[in-house]
Amino acid sequence: MADEVWGLEHLDGPGPKFFQEFGKKVPRDQWWIGATKQGVYSMTPDGEYLGAHSGRHSKEQTIALLSGALERWEKMAKEKGFQPQPIPRRGKRVWEGEGVTARAGGVRGGGAALILQVNSRDLPKADGKFAGPGEYRNYWNQNWMDFSSEEVAAFLPRNGARTEVPSGLFRRLACTSLIDNVRGQAGGWPETAVRKATLMTEPVSTQGDAWTVRFDGEFRAEEPGRSYDGKLQGRAVYDTKKKAFTLFELVAVGIRTGGTGQANFRTVGEGDSALGISFILEGQYETPKTKD
Repeated sequence: MADEVWGLEHLDGPGPKFFQEFGKKVPRDQWWIGATKQGVYSMTPDGEYLGAHSGRHSKEQTIALLSGALERWEKMAKEKGFQPQPIPRRGKRVWEGEGVTARAGGVRGGGAALILQVNSRDLPKADGKFAGPGEYRNYWNQNWMDFSSEEVAAFLPRNGARTEVPSGLFRRLACTSLIDNVRGQAGGWPETAVRKATLMTEPVSTQGDAWTVRFDGEFRAEEPGRSYDGKLQGRAVYDTKKKAFTLFELVAVGIRTGGTGQANFRTVGEGDSALGISFILEGQYETPKTKD
């Protein structure tokens, strides 16, 4: 599970007490962040330590952590003679009648027909140097956006011609995701900050059930303390039979200025810099592993 864990580390109550007691069992090199304990933690239902790491880690590192935690759990279960038991139902379940799926799909819930992974990172200047302190050179951030089947269809050209993606759809994508959250937190753009927002889609080729389209656009937003001015390019492959994208690549590259305070970690005098943001299908570049 994931949570904003500043409260679990600093406040009082059943949740924080449980989390803080778990923390006493975590090796210090896995519990090092002082202000907040954002990370990935694995524990038994009664708070026994199975695995943990604070801060930012790759997918591979997280899989390794969870694999190690599972090994510790299996060893513990064997030593203590644990046996599988049904989980007793205690009162009304969370999301009763709605189901977990309806919430797991984000804004669109169980109706999400497309979920894009959003990655953001700083880009080097013309001289190859990055903005700000060297410690932030390799920082990046990740988020997700979900879309309904109607919104998926709106990304496609209409009548086989170059057309504009509906303004409402693109503005939702842009105002939510074309933000400078590389080093931390940054809220979305309010409508009053948007100066330009267009995304065009046009057909490129058709091969069998695969329809390839190309994207290009612009987005500019500014408000006191920060701004972003970028251009977008991309392509996607849509399966007309499955009515789903099998490949989606959209990249925004532009110049950012300012920041949103401490949680954004943009230093005074850092100046303008290039910011890159990509939208892809989760796992679309991964090659399935085969057994020897």
